[in-house]
Amino acid sequence: MSTTAEPSLLSQGFSSQITTLLKGLKQQLKQLEHDQQTLSDGITEAVSAAISEEELADIKANMAKVAVYHTKILSLQSTMTMLTARSKQLQFKADKLKSTKEHYLSQVDEIRRMEQAKDQDIAAKVTSLSPSSSYSPLKTSVEMDDDDQSETMPEISKSMTMPVISKAKTLTKTKTKKKKLRVREVEIGEDASPAWVPKSAQRETTRP
Repeated sequence: MSTTAEPSLLSQGFSSQITTLLKGLKQQLKQLEHDQQTLSDGITEAVSAAISEEELADIKANMAKVAVYHTKILSLQSTMTMLTARSKQLQFKADKLKSTKEHYLSQVDEIRRMEQAKDQDIAAKVTSLSPSSSYSPLKTSVEMDDDDQSETMPEISKSMTMPVISKAKTLTKTKTKKKKLRVREVEIGEDASPAWVPKSAQRETTRP
């Protein structure tokens, strides 16, 4: 009995170990199968995402243009810097011209006010003179300031005497004309015949 029981116990122990080992191998096979499927899916996605040779050539050509675009961008940047500096210069010149214009306009206004003041001064001087001085010619403010009073008075008196002399001459001429007319009338009266009578009177005297 004892000899037959020992082999059975050994066989059960081996069979249980083999069963456990087989279960572990089965689990490993399932994991390998899962990993294989995952790898297969990854390969399929990589193949589908892969590009062709033509597309790769286009990408290389576009990448070669990057250097050209970079050079153009640098050129545009330098041009923008130059234009910005030029714009600042033009703005400075415009501000300077504006200030010069404002200064010129202020000078023009000042000159206009001075001229108006001079005109008002001249008008005040003219109105302050007597009416008899209207015969004297008007002078500008510069001439009035430069001339001396001793020189202006004889001119005024001279201009006042000129109309009087002209009036005296006209009166003398009218008197001379009247005298000539009277002398002519006297001469005509002396030349007339004293024996002259109207025709009607002659007829009356000739009647019997």
